Amino acid sequence: MSIGELVTIKLTHPFIKGINHSAMTAPPGQEDQARSFYSGLLKMEEGAIPAHLGNLQGQVKTGLIWFVFNDAMIHIVFDEAHTPIPAGRHLCFQIDNLTALHQSLTTHGHLPFGEEKLSDRERFFVKDPFDNCLEFLEFQPSRA
Repeated sequence: MSIGELVTIKLTHPFIKGINHSAMTAPPGQEDQARSFYSGLLKMEEGAIPAHLGNLQGQVKTGLIWFVFNDAMIHIVFDEAHTPIPAGRHLCFQIDNLTALHQSLTTHGHLPFGEEKLSDRERFFVKDPFDNCLEFLEFQPSRA
């Protein structure tokens, strides 16, 4: 059974329901670039951050934005200690219409790379404005 077939099967786990969010960093003062990329290009909604979480118990020196899509979120922490996520530790998004996203990203100067087709999916990687690596994939129908 391919990975694509496996992830489309409704599996149950005794206590894990899903992934709620992933957090990554960006340099301070780059909130507009984050909004342009994640809300503008990737069509994620900006979510409200509870007031008491604004500084993550003193760990965040500058800002924080939550981007929401489906039932998950990306948290962008704007911090002097920003370290980009390399390709080997990337986030991966399963999407519909990989070709349209590829064209949109390219048009806006975010050049996809690593466009290796696998047996059950097409995919590519791209860097966000802060050099964090993201993967986008679209599963292909099973070839029997």
